Amino acid sequence: MKKTKIIIVFLIILFLSLSTYLFFITTSKPFQQENMTIFNNANNFYQQKEYNKSILLYKLLINKGITNADIYYNLANSYYKNKQFAEALVNYKNAEILAPRNADIKANIKFIIDQYTNNDEAIKPTYQTILFWYHYLNLEELIKLTIITSLLVCSIGVIYIFYKHVLTSSLFYIGIIILITLFLSTFIKIYKNYNYSEGIITKNSGLLKSGNNESFSTLGNLVLGDEVKILEKKGNWYKIKLNNDKKGWANKHYVSLIDAHM
Repeated sequence: MKKTKIIIVFLIILFLSLSTYLFFITTSKPFQQENMTIFNNANNFYQQKEYNKSILLYKLLINKGITNADIYYNLANSYYKNKQFAEALVNYKNAEILAPRNADIKANIKFIIDQYTNNDEAIKPTYQTILFWYHYLNLEELIKLTIITSLLVCSIGVIYIFYKHVLTSSLFYIGIIILITLFLSTFIKIYKNYNYSEGIITKNSGLLKSGNNESFSTLGNLVLGDEVKILEKKGNWYKIKLNNDKKGWANKHYVSLIDAHM
């Protein structure tokens, strides 16, 4: 029984430590008054149909490190009104990372894919429904859920140490399974956010090269609006993988990244 108590105390300390780490990495820059003024000015330019000006201000906020789904969504709307459909798609995709359940964002993505690109809309795999917490929560929401669950499981563990009952025992071990699943999901999402990149071809006349400069042979043309996976970054070039699994190098000038992070 003493060994069981030691294990429970160890798990409580471990879960609290991991939760503390997650709490600190999820802190984002506050939407201060200065930034709110810029945001409101951008919205005013949008209402006045001065889309180039609204684009500049929304991008200014993003370059300042402000992570907000509304900024990306409004930026995407500005690009769409400006008839820059590929750039609009990039920023709707960025907005979707931060607000994965937003129906308007999903509808706009589908509309642009259907109307202005050669991409087929991806069919939602079954595992996305099964692992709903991973695919329907953004990173910040998943971290908060993990922290709350951790505190709840730790509380049950403390109760179990002083009040041994089949119910508290069952709740504690079920909670551990759920919590381990959430921790794994959270760290996988963090890893993917910062180590896997996707992008969209946003400019015409780009060429797919066999190496990372213009002197290499041409493998094909880059198609405006095509979604690509970024495999490697070297200087001003990305090694990319196209939807048809073809690989090559593209100049950064032709590719915009889907890279919104918490």
